[in-house]
Amino acid sequence: MISRLILRLSLVLGGISLANCSSPDSARTTPTGIDSGAAGGPARGALGGPCDQDTDCPRGDRCLPPINAQSAAKYCASACSSDSDCKTFADTSYASISVPAQVFSQGGTPGNNAWGGATELSRGYACAPIGGGQGSGFCQFGCPEYAAVAADGKSCACLPHYSINAGKTACEYDASIQCAILEKNGKNPCDACNSDFSFTDQLSCHSGIFGCNYEYSDFTGECAEYLPMSVFNQCVAASQGITVNCNQQCIDNCDLDETCFEGCCTTTPGPSSPKPVCPSGTGGAN
Repeated sequence: MISRLILRLSLVLGGISLANCSSPDSARTTPTGIDSGAAGGPARGALGGPCDQDTDCPRGDRCLPPINAQSAAKYCASACSSDSDCKTFADTSYASISVPAQVFSQGGTPGNNAWGGATELSRGYACAPIGGGQGSGFCQFGCPEYAAVAADGKSCACLPHYSINAGKTACEYDASIQCAILEKNGKNPCDACNSDFSFTDQLSCHSGIFGCNYEYSDFTGECAEYLPMSVFNQCVAASQGITVNCNQQCIDNCDLDETCFEGCCTTTPGPSSPKPVCPSGTGGAN
């Protein structure tokens, strides 16, 4: 698995247990800028909104940094007696995002995702005294906006398609990343004009399906022609002369993960299926 620098912030939590910011009626389910229907974040000085000092917040609220990232931007935090008092506070950010526990790139090997294999990504939150510990205090996020807490509860990583800013205080949308598991408006940015064909060329088998080849542990990568096993099998059946050799023990260990099966087989290419072509004047296929 190729590694790429992502935000990693650590802090001893002093026994604080972070809750997952998810519930069926959460107000915001995905980060602003990713979901076209998501409302903007809270206003400056409002609950959960940005602030510089306590006086920026409603009376009685405190201006606090995330538990796991003390140098990150601060937000207005409300008083609480237990985690259940922080529901409204938690809903000022994205709720949670489901992702696979492992990242698998075409032709690569699976590896744990950047959040320690966690499958529900959220900022995490807790009702805790300022400075750590258990018990009543103030509602506090575990991670900065657009970041998610790792499975160990003690570190954060930027969400897919986000990177740490120059000041190392926040995760910001990174337009230099070609594609990720999260995309603005949910639109697939990959097509025949900007995708890599090296994997399907090697197999002499083309699907015309384009998507993000997740090369990095934070589910970001490069656009590529994708070859699902079902399409691969159809292609092989239609291509006379192609020889496929699969390791049965490897397949048995895949536990029905069809992306895993691809790494268990080798092929000797035969006649190629038609290769997708970028429409004239709109770019060039790789």
